[in-house]
Amino acid sequence: MSVKRRASKLAVITLLQIGSVFALPTTTDSVRFDCIFSATSGGHVLKYDLCPLLSRAKYRISRDVETPPSITRIHYDISLGDYIPWDGTLPARDQCEQGTNVCMTVISERPDHRLEPPRTIYVVPVAGNFPDRQLNVTSKLSRKIDSMGNLPLTVTFRGGLYMGVPQKAVFTFMCDSSVTEPSEPTLLSHADPLEDQGNHKLVWKSKHACPLGGYPSGQRDGPPEPTLPIPVHDPLPGSQDGGRMAGPGTVVIIVLLGMVIFGNLKRRWAGRHSTSRYRSFALSRVSPAVHHDADPRSPLTPHTPDAHHIRKYTTVDYLLSHLPNSTDQPNDPSLSFAHHLPPGSLPELQKGIDNLELFQADVTDEHAVKKLFSRGGEFFEQEVQVLIGKSLDKFHLKDVNLVDMDLAQWKRTLDVNLTGPFLLVREFLRRLRKPRRKFAPDLSKVAVVVIGSTSGEFGEAGHVERAIATVPLRKIATTSDIARQVLVLASSTFSGHVTGQNIIVAGGMEGRLLNPPGETSAKHEDGSATAAASTSPRAKPRMDLGFTNVHVLITGASGGIGSVITRLFLDHGARVTAQYNTKTGVLEQSDRLHLVKANVTDAESVKQLFITAGDKFKQEVQILIVCHGIWVKDEVDLVDMEPSQWTETVSVNLFGTLLVAREFLRALRSPRQDYEPDLSKVAMVVMGSTCGEFGEKGHIDYACGSSGLQHGLVCTLKHEIVKIAPQGRINAVSPGWVNTPMAGFF
Repeated sequence: MSVKRRASKLAVITLLQIGSVFALPTTTDSVRFDCIFSATSGGHVLKYDLCPLLSRAKYRISRDVETPPSITRIHYDISLGDYIPWDGTLPARDQCEQGTNVCMTVISERPDHRLEPPRTIYVVPVAGNFPDRQLNVTSKLSRKIDSMGNLPLTVTFRGGLYMGVPQKAVFTFMCDSSVTEPSEPTLLSHADPLEDQGNHKLVWKSKHACPLGGYPSGQRDGPPEPTLPIPVHDPLPGSQDGGRMAGPGTVVIIVLLGMVIFGNLKRRWAGRHSTSRYRSFALSRVSPAVHHDADPRSPLTPHTPDAHHIRKYTTVDYLLSHLPNSTDQPNDPSLSFAHHLPPGSLPELQKGIDNLELFQADVTDEHAVKKLFSRGGEFFEQEVQVLIGKSLDKFHLKDVNLVDMDLAQWKRTLDVNLTGPFLLVREFLRRLRKPRRKFAPDLSKVAVVVIGSTSGEFGEAGHVERAIATVPLRKIATTSDIARQVLVLASSTFSGHVTGQNIIVAGGMEGRLLNPPGETSAKHEDGSATAAASTSPRAKPRMDLGFTNVHVLITGASGGIGSVITRLFLDHGARVTAQYNTKTGVLEQSDRLHLVKANVTDAESVKQLFITAGDKFKQEVQILIVCHGIWVKDEVDLVDMEPSQWTETVSVNLFGTLLVAREFLRALRSPRQDYEPDLSKVAMVVMGSTCGEFGEKGHIDYACGSSGLQHGLVCTLKHEIVKIAPQGRINAVSPGWVNTPMAGFF
């Protein structure tokens, strides 16, 4: 391809990007649909005049949804007669782009937190007229007579696009002469912009929704009428009514176009003498469109059964649009795109792009991943230098709370979203460390990008399995430091207002509320207080935390931290069921301490654990402390880690916690007769780690498990637990190094 042709292509691409910023409608732009139109009914032509309903500048329709502990406020701004006015006082990210007629805004608000401002979750342009998408309006008369004997009129406004999903506002106009004007639309159902096919349904009752001249006589139910387009005035250049004049954006585009063409010609000419070349590897598992579990949020997932295509306005489209059509220039990157569709399902993705190659691979299979990198290197005669990983192919459209979740869903999601990236990055690093001789890469270009999700930080209602998908410490903490924090968080008396928090404990807690059994307070050289072992009799607690006769279950109770937590709860009058795996350690059976051996990775064993616990104290568990976990002492970098180590750590630390938490919630939701617990005391505390916040060299398996617990699990379950126990809470304690046998200090 000639330099001029290549420069022209890049110029057009750049122009499209610039146009979205500068080519905004000028002040004289105004594109309106024809509010006087006709529709057919049983061979009769009915004429409508909706203009009086559009005289008002803007309507705001709102609905509040309780999502404890916050409130989700859903707003629809509607301006069908003209565009929604731009608000210069709001950030651009918090309002729809100019040219929008119907805009959906979703805001999360915490009424009980006055200092926490409302947070805008997303802003969706539902319908409008934009530089790359034109307003489209259609009408359709129903043949089913409503309760007032009239035919509802449906008018659909299109043109909006959100994350690649087309949006539309569906107005049902109901003829009602008794309505006092001016009337307003009401929200029938709000849509998830990424699901529900982008349908936003509203109802508008008005006398102006009646046809001019009335309905024909003898109307009755019948087959549906055809959908008819309503004209949209596309203004002519220079017209006074809604004309699009050459504004400053047009001038800017012309100037920039010339600069871009000249710059690209110059750069391409200089590029002939460059030898730099690198390879990118974009990895994504794409499910067939017919699979109902395909992720609608993934820009690579088709929505229709016969459309295995890449949607417009996605990251991948942007990437592909910037790839040249040949590899004759040394600066052009080569792109390998791994997918999980049958061969030939994505032919148009590769069409016309010589330096793009598609490979089919299952990223959860170790051997398939090795073969993927091997084939990619051989095809382009170079090892991969840039890895872009998005392995999600399992996002269940239906929200499923943890208490109802099937284990197969959990395992499959973690396999693809967690184990998949582990295998990919490991093989990527191995190839870089020992590249094939003739495929040696340029190490200065090496980079890895893994696409995650906001649910990993903030949780996601109904998708705990997806959500689960270090600062220097002052000193090594003692088990007492951690145990104190656990008890304080578990106490409804003291921490009844705290939920969804991850407390980092680095040792040396100031202002202690209680002393652990058999310990007194001591001073360090830096003046901070900590607990030290003592031979004196057990000290009485300084404060009543409300644990008397409360049933507490502690997993990993025989460990270094777990045993101290167990003794503290017993000293505060609690009834404790202590789970252990192989050894009871220092714990001994008593009237208020029940020792139970159980495997937290086995669903049936966990179920029997809670049954036995309830039978012992004639009461279901009210407080759950998750303290079990495994940690491989030897440091192993990812490039050398065996999948068996990863699987075992994640299975015990993450999957085991899921099973225990699920059974805990099920027992609370459906307690056995005479075993009813006091729901005001319900709490759950999860043991995390600072490495879940900041990582830890040589322990990526433990760090990933901890992060999933203290962020994904906690932030998601805080919304689910209140559905069962309105005052229920869940928090995490994340210690740094602690003086325990597992850490190897004894």
